[in-house]
Amino acid sequence: MAFRGTEKSWADVKTDLRFNMVPPGEYLRGVTWPRGAVAHAGFTEGLASVVAGLEEHLKPYAARDYPIFFTGHSLGGALANLACLHFEQLFRSEIGCNPIAACYTFGAPRLGNAALMGLCKTPVYRYVNAADPVPKLPPEAYWIKFGMSLLKGMGVLFSFPRWVHWIQRKVLGLRSYCHQGSVRFLLPVPDTSSVEEMSAHLKTAPSLVANPSTGFQVTSLWSYVLRRRKMRFVKDHSIENYIIKLHWWTKRQNADQGDTVRQADTRKNWRELNPVAAAEAVEGAPVEP
Repeated sequence: MAFRGTEKSWADVKTDLRFNMVPPGEYLRGVTWPRGAVAHAGFTEGLASVVAGLEEHLKPYAARDYPIFFTGHSLGGALANLACLHFEQLFRSEIGCNPIAACYTFGAPRLGNAALMGLCKTPVYRYVNAADPVPKLPPEAYWIKFGMSLLKGMGVLFSFPRWVHWIQRKVLGLRSYCHQGSVRFLLPVPDTSSVEEMSAHLKTAPSLVANPSTGFQVTSLWSYVLRRRKMRFVKDHSIENYIIKLHWWTKRQNADQGDTVRQADTRKNWRELNPVAAAEAVEGAPVEP
C-alpha cells in the first residue's frame, strides 16, 4: 500500500503545517492507543480521511495472512508509518495476527512522540537522502527548548516584551517529536544535473549506509556543502533522486549476489567432477581446484 507525497495543493500544505500534536484516538478509532501517545495532527487527520476505505481493502488480505507492506515518500511516508501503527493493532485485535510485514519510507518527516513510536512492532526502514531537510522536520523539541531556556536566562539581564514570554511558555511545554525504525542513509554524490553523470558515479561509489551515527551524517553533509558550495534541498528531497540512488545500489547488490552464486556453482561443479579431491579437502587436505 503506497501513499503519495505532498503535491502542489493548499490542502497538502495545510496538512503538513498542522504540526501540533494530538492523541491519535481523536481521529483514528477502533483501536486502543497507549496513554501519552501523540501524533502530528495533520498526518493523523489525513489518514483518518481514508482509513475506512483502506480497512475494507486490506481486511481480505489480512484474513488470509498475506504479507502487507506500507510505503510512501515525504508526507506519504508519515502516513504509511501511521497506517502501519493503526492496522497492526487493528488486525491483531480483530483477526488475532499481524500481517503487516514491513514499512518503507523515503524522506519522511517525524510523526509523533516516543510513546507512539515505541508502539510499533513491525520493521520500519527509513531511507534518508543526503541533505534532504524533510526528515529533520518537525524539529525535535530538545534543541528548541534549549534555545528558549537560554532566552529565559537572558531575561534576567534584559527586559523582553510579553509576546516573547508567551512564546517561551508555549515552546517549553512542547512534547518532542522523534523518529522510528532503522535508518538507511543515502550518501551525498558529486553535484551534477546530469542523470548520466550521477549514474556513472553511483556504479562504483558506495551509496548507502545502514544506521549511521549522527556524527557520520553531519560529517558527510558538511563535506557535501564544502564541495557544492550550495545545498539543493528540494533536489535531495525529490523522489527521482531517491530512485536513481536506490536503482544503482540494488543493481550492485544483485551483481555481488550473482558473483557469490556463480562461485558457489563453480565449487559445486568442481566437487562433482573431482569427487576424490573433494573428499580429501573435506578431511583437511589443502586441495584447490
